[in-house]
Amino acid sequence: ALIAAHRLGGDGLPPDSGAKFTDMGLSLSQKERRAEAAEREARSRYMTAYLADRIGARFSGRISGVTRFGLFVTLDDIGADGLIPISTLPQDFYDHDDAQNRLVGRDTGQTFTLGEAVQITLYEANTNTGGLVFHLLDGGVRPARRARSKTGAVRRTTGRKTHRKRKPGRPRR
Repeated sequence: ALIAAHRLGGDGLPPDSGAKFTDMGLSLSQKERRAEAAEREARSRYMTAYLADRIGARFSGRISGVTRFGLFVTLDDIGADGLIPISTLPQDFYDHDDAQNRLVGRDTGQTFTLGEAVQITLYEANTNTGGLVFHLLDGGVRPARRARSKTGAVRRTTGRKTHRKRKPGRPRR
């Protein structure tokens, strides 16, 4: 009855309206993306304003992004996102392994992988940009410790088994 009252045709749509659906869909999708971006920006700025007076506070979070310039972390309690710059990570040079989403220390072998839990401190909260900068307190996977025996051979301790490495030039026993 309503379709007939508005003279929309037999199936409820005017005969020429099908061609407009593609343009309408593209327009709505573009507006939705713009609204989501504005929402993320507003949320980021409100979180930064909330945390601005907590500089130096300790938080727990998870690594939510790994890039060649640092780690993105999402706080467990409130969901705020921020960056740990690569220059503030423990004393080493780190290589970005894009395939496995991790940073690997060249000298220490310490790794920081997507999804790992970390303990951080809030170092900077910029309310103009909505950016948070963290410094790492604890986190990352450290490789197995290497121990030296009385003979000077390097042993890698990994769980139950102990693997020995021979010094170069030494005969096997």
